Amino acid sequence: MERVVVRGISHDRASVIMALVGVPRSSKVPTQVVTQLAERDIQVKSFFHGAPGRERVDLFFVISQGDLDGARAVIEGCLRRLKGARLSVNQRIGSVSLVGSGVGSEGAIISKMLATLARLRIHVEGLATSEVKVTCFLERSAVERAVLELHKTFIG
Repeated sequence: MERVVVRGISHDRASVIMALVGVPRSSKVPTQVVTQLAERDIQVKSFFHGAPGRERVDLFFVISQGDLDGARAVIEGCLRRLKGARLSVNQRIGSVSLVGSGVGSEGAIISKMLATLARLRIHVEGLATSEVKVTCFLERSAVERAVLELHKTFIG
């Protein structure tokens, strides 16, 4: 088996997390939101959800800062049809990514990345993986410290 190696680190200082809080669990909101964002050429960098209760769920969409106004219009349109749901926006988000073939499916690398960020007391807002990348979303002000420490840890 080939050894998985981190080949590089990338970062982004211009992301936003938009949270739809209290969406009915059985709704088709994620599909509607992603479809409408795609129609406006707004890329969803990551999507995840929390489960505060049996009846309702919180949906989180990570997008680029430059797409905020268009995304807000889409999501607020969806919210008008949902009783009891609300929008929360965090504009202070950035991300750091480890890049290399297989890194996103290697538990030891993900664990080491999270431990490195925890040692710096950097809170991870969300995590996304693919075959070639693992990305942590975090406070924008922590991006530089995270990149420097992850570089020391994984690149040398």
